[in-house]
Amino acid sequence: MVNIVKAISAVLGIVILITLGALGYAFYTSDQKPQETASAGTSVPSVPVVPHGQVAAALSVPDFGGISLQQPEGSQIISVQPQGHLVFVTVRGGVKSTGDRVLVVDLLKRRVIGQLVAGAIQ
Repeated sequence: MVNIVKAISAVLGIVILITLGALGYAFYTSDQKPQETASAGTSVPSVPVVPHGQVAAALSVPDFGGISLQQPEGSQIISVQPQGHLVFVTVRGGVKSTGDRVLVVDLLKRRVIGQLVAGAIQ
């Protein structure tokens, strides 16, 4: 009876060691795999996430080009705050000025997706 208990204990111990080894190997190899792409032939753009309140010295977006903010003549950019793939641009003045406004620019879509204006609701 004692020999059977020892044999079962030894087998279970070996199974536990093999399982731990397999788990360790799986974790090690999963860290070694390269980043996957969104679909065949297209890659996911890398856009850094900037914590709120910090200004990034440079924001790296592949093939950035230009984005038209479509603001009236004479408008001035007061501040730019990146947040993930969005950029919040504070604009002041212009010919048809309604006061300061915040433009929400989507860097992935390369266009202004919204505008925040302080004022009374009409």
